[in-house]
Amino acid sequence: EDKWRACKAVLERPERRTTPGSARRWLGSGLYRCGAPGCTEMMRLSTAGKGSGNAHVPAYRCRTGTHVTRVAEPLDEHVTNLVLVRLSRPDARAVLLPPPRPTENREDLAATANTLRGKLDALAADYAEDLITRQQLLDGTALTRKRLEKVEAQMEAQAKDNVLAGLPLGTGQVAKEWPGWHLDKKRAIVDALMTVTILPARRGRPAGFQPGVSRTYFNP
Repeated sequence: EDKWRACKAVLERPERRTTPGSARRWLGSGLYRCGAPGCTEMMRLSTAGKGSGNAHVPAYRCRTGTHVTRVAEPLDEHVTNLVLVRLSRPDARAVLLPPPRPTENREDLAATANTLRGKLDALAADYAEDLITRQQLLDGTALTRKRLEKVEAQMEAQAKDNVLAGLPLGTGQVAKEWPGWHLDKKRAIVDALMTVTILPARRGRPAGFQPGVSRTYFNP
């Protein structure tokens, strides 16, 4: 049950798209946040115009469509570099991995959860038999559900392995292995390590930009 709850918690995240053909191709889609003042929306993958030839390139755009827009490729490279630098530092394992803490036995938690679910059924049966009032049913159900949610949250926390635990932290091996990891794993690492907030860019070409020489307007 604990494995099922871990999977359920991941699959039911609001930011996950469930329409056909929704496999993500970019690191920050639905993960990066818009940094416009007062905005809390996530960034989605769209396109942006580039140059006088009306060519378009993949870009992250605030879901409002009116705030921040940033070309995707250099932004993903910048975030990736930050991740690899942090994971490769000698103190990475000591700083990023939580210390082990005592946890309640999984079997005990599962047994408690089943007991609480049985109590919910019993409350409904008692109300149907006119053994308790409607208010007693509501109060008992609310209290029992609150206890059940707490137990289920403990089960989910135990079932989820820290996404950073299996990585070769504190070594250069992280950078070597990164290209071969699945995009979902990379996204999980970014999500566990940082909150990426994309600030609005200044208008106009940055100082030192040379057409045909400089690769992009991107300002890290």
